[in-house]
Amino acid sequence: MQNLFQKKIFFVIIISGFLLLYGASFAFAISVSGPIVPCGSQGQPPCTICHIPYLIKNLADYMFTYVGIPFAILIFAIAGVRMIVGSSKESEITAAKSMITNVLIGLGFMLAAWIMVNTTMLLLTGGQTSFQGALFSGPWNQLPSTENCPLEGPVGSSVTSGPAPTPIPTPTPTPTPVQTNPLVDSILNNPRITIARDSTGDCKDTSGNRVGPQTIISQADHNRPLTVCSAGCIGQSVCAVKPGVTLNQNMLNALIAAAVPHTFTVTSLTTGSHSSNTDPHYTGDAADLVPMTSAAISFENLRKFFADSANKQLYNVDKVFCENASGIADCNKLVPNAAGNHVHVQFKR
Repeated sequence: MQNLFQKKIFFVIIISGFLLLYGASFAFAISVSGPIVPCGSQGQPPCTICHIPYLIKNLADYMFTYVGIPFAILIFAIAGVRMIVGSSKESEITAAKSMITNVLIGLGFMLAAWIMVNTTMLLLTGGQTSFQGALFSGPWNQLPSTENCPLEGPVGSSVTSGPAPTPIPTPTPTPTPVQTNPLVDSILNNPRITIARDSTGDCKDTSGNRVGPQTIISQADHNRPLTVCSAGCIGQSVCAVKPGVTLNQNMLNALIAAAVPHTFTVTSLTTGSHSSNTDPHYTGDAADLVPMTSAAISFENLRKFFADSANKQLYNVDKVFCENASGIADCNKLVPNAAGNHVHVQFKR
């Protein structure tokens, strides 16, 4: 009977001790009353990298306080019941003592892990873990405010404990490549096609500069509105940019094809003085071409290329004829290199 009484007293002491341990967890400021995730919800600051240690610490506090210690007390209670009920059996007493021993070992590991987690998180967030005189600088297991977090300094703060950070150079923006017209590029890069310079133009733009195919082909290549002249513009500054006017795609393709058997110079596109303001030159649908060979037949041969029935259908050729300073002329009678002599070819869209 005395042995049974001693076992009961032992059980009461063990249970009381762990109840005190459970209460002491709050006395030592194990703060688990707040939310596990300390940010991101309504009324909380936005989450940053500085909140990760707080999340880890909160999880450790919850597991130690609400899982570890209650579980240990439950196992102690079970062991105590087994010790009392099976007091007449040595095997039950041994099993109960083994349960108590294992729980004590588990509690020791759990407490050590909890201390390490709290201490690590405290160091990561800039807290103090050393004595100052005879007292801690603050509650040893509570993390400082995120405002003092060294992982991500607050806006406007300055670091004086180390060398000044090297400023990151502002990257130079890469210029956006200019989109060019592939058909016009083919003409510009074709050694058998020459584009007459602006200096040969007989009309001027509103700034007083002579304009010719050189300006027009450049504008078309960069997909810009074209400069358009008007009838009777010789010597006048009347040529102006006209939105909506583009070079006929059929014409561009035909010029590239014509350069296979022929070599020629483009002397007029949307500029120059022509018969009327409704002339197809001024809508981007006509071109004047001068053969680069000195043969008398060169004008006729160039005309025949565009007049060929297959080419006429393929490139949607509307009209093709030869001209001189007086108007429409017989191609076979045109003299090479004479001023004003050219092949006029116009296209439908």
